[in-house]
Amino acid sequence: MTPIDIIGVALYSDDQAEIIRAIEEALERDNPAFIAAAARSIGHLARRFDVSDDRLTSDLHSRASSEFSDDDHVQGAVFDMEDDLQHLKPVSV
Repeated sequence: MTPIDIIGVALYSDDQAEIIRAIEEALERDNPAFIAAAARSIGHLARRFDVSDDRLTSDLHSRASSEFSDDDHVQGAVFDMEDDLQHLKPVSV
């Protein structure tokens, strides 16, 4: 899957497990576009289903802060994700 495919799954799939698998796949990659896609997809999951996955969010924060702290694209995506999570206050799963 490409980063756009991952975001597409998060936007259009009705299967939360499929979305979580796509996010997990993105987080395994060493490419900032995939990490940014994971962040945006976590935000989409929160907006669409009113849920958040604390493990995925923690893994994302760890990767973004340690490996991609100087990448503006990744940091912007994390900022968007955090805004979604704080604004919507989804239920943790």
